[in-house]
Amino acid sequence: MKNNPQSTGRDHQIIFVAVNFDARLKLGSAGRLIIPDTRIGSLNLNPHKAECIAIKHEEFHVWRYAPDTTRADTMQKLMPKRVEKTFQGFKQDTLKVDTHEVKDTTPIRLEFLATIWALETLPTEIKSSRLTLYNHVKTIADAFAKRPRLEQTDFAGTRPGKPITNVDLYKDLYKLHDRLGFEISAPDILNEKDKGIYNSVYLEVFNHADRALKTEIKAQNKVADKWF
Repeated sequence: MKNNPQSTGRDHQIIFVAVNFDARLKLGSAGRLIIPDTRIGSLNLNPHKAECIAIKHEEFHVWRYAPDTTRADTMQKLMPKRVEKTFQGFKQDTLKVDTHEVKDTTPIRLEFLATIWALETLPTEIKSSRLTLYNHVKTIADAFAKRPRLEQTDFAGTRPGKPITNVDLYKDLYKLHDRLGFEISAPDILNEKDKGIYNSVYLEVFNHADRALKTEIKAQNKVADKWF
């Protein structure tokens, strides 16, 4: 999506949105992190490429569970000394991730609802900033690619007289875009340097959504521990 022409000179806020879904309960959870783009570059969330290679498989566990002090302390004992300093920097960065539960949904509908929630509930002081929405799925980006055609055909579906599935969410998302003028970003349009740090932040947001979903599942089902 092209940049908003009115964004020049404004603070730039990145909105990370990630979701997780349980098909058995038709239950989803969304995570959202709002962070200034100027802070992303200073976050110590990912080791240098050479260190990633050095610890290989362990790297995924170390960085994924760093915010959890119990697991972090355990994993730190297993880490090579050469990455310990970087790991300490990660634990010191506290990122405030909001979560949101979505009931009786589908994977595609969850993506829409999560994005709409993330944008509708932005703090007032953020809404006037330049905004970039970042996630790892194509659902939202594809929705904007389809917008000219959908609006031209009045959101007609493949069956005569029937609108497309989730037409209400398409319309809500487009209205939010018209009001906020946000941009869309994803891994495939970032350079290698930015991709690494953005993906690390995104994974942290996903982990919050994942934990929130599992907590709710366990609250609803006493045998849910066997599912994970």
